[in-house]
Amino acid sequence: MLNKTLKRALVGIPIGVGMSFTLTLISWVLFYSDSFLSLEVFTRYFVAGALIGAIQAGATVIWEIDEWSLHKQLALFGSLIVISFFSAVSIGQYFELTVFNVSLYLGGFGLLYVILIIINYFHNKSWVHSINQKLD
Repeated sequence: MLNKTLKRALVGIPIGVGMSFTLTLISWVLFYSDSFLSLEVFTRYFVAGALIGAIQAGATVIWEIDEWSLHKQLALFGSLIVISFFSAVSIGQYFELTVFNVSLYLGGFGLLYVILIIINYFHNKSWVHSINQKLD
């Protein structure tokens, strides 16, 4: 299991870095084209993208553990996503780390995660219902 997690994390690093650089370049061209992107900014985004890619790719192994309940898998996967994005936000210095900003970030992230779980639940419920209709 650890070997599979490490392999996926290593695959996730270039994916995260590629997405981070792509989004950085797009936002720079659209909003900041008259300013200069320093090496420090690129380094921070490189580390942040690598961290997000590695953690999230490695965390996909959670869904393959059949002994765990869906609630446990959702909670652990959600926690790892929050940790990876919060770490990237801290490294990238996207906002000042105050209690208000951190609570707003975590609350928004938690609310979004719950909304996505509910949408996915109802989508899967209707999908299973349509399959059951075809079987009858």
